[in-house]
Amino acid sequence: MQRIATYTFFFLWLCCATAHALETCIVDIRGISPIYENNVRAALSLLHMDPTAQISEPHIQALAVKGVGEAKTALVPFGYLQPEITVTWQQSQEQWIVLYDVVPGQATVVKTLQVLLKGTVTNDPYLKDMSSFHYLHPGDVMNHVLYEQMKVDLLDEAVRQGYLDARWVQHEVQISPNLRDAHIYLHLDLGTPYTIESIDINKNYFNTHFLTGFLNVHVGDRYIIENILSTQSRLNSNG
Repeated sequence: MQRIATYTFFFLWLCCATAHALETCIVDIRGISPIYENNVRAALSLLHMDPTAQISEPHIQALAVKGVGEAKTALVPFGYLQPEITVTWQQSQEQWIVLYDVVPGQATVVKTLQVLLKGTVTNDPYLKDMSSFHYLHPGDVMNHVLYEQMKVDLLDEAVRQGYLDARWVQHEVQISPNLRDAHIYLHLDLGTPYTIESIDINKNYFNTHFLTGFLNVHVGDRYIIENILSTQSRLNSNG
């Protein structure tokens, strides 16, 4: 099995100018949906040429051919690992026209999703909603954008629920040799949740009893950052 790298995407619209005001480069991409097309366009060197550079057929040809590999890479995050792409180009009056015909092929599908949360608290009710961050499920087309977001949101939620030392001990996607199946393994070491051991109130000219009425956290409570910030906001607005 092999691990597939994660890619960063940028979504751009086409604009390809040259040193000659009337000469332009038009790229036409066929066979894929707009969201995939946008990612391919963002990856094409052909669409990021120096606007002061001279356009010549060898230059267009080299960038057009290079774009086949760039387009294939741009489709990987969406689960298409074996697309077939052909490219042609021609000059029409003052314009170069480059055409990419894309056959995405069969998408890689999630076969396994294993999410393990290991901590010192068993069946922690604070973590009951963690499954809502499972953005991919067996049978879904493998999407590396959702995979990366799932990792971020699972860890962030653990931290929000008091597991400040949570860390990933395993996070990987394994692709079967035939490139058809994806196996996702996410193992999060939660550690021990933090609790509030003491509350120190700077009384200023208010007495402690008065200020305590604005607290929504208490000694022994789970350290939930939202509750801490809410208490701080209430104290500030009444102080």
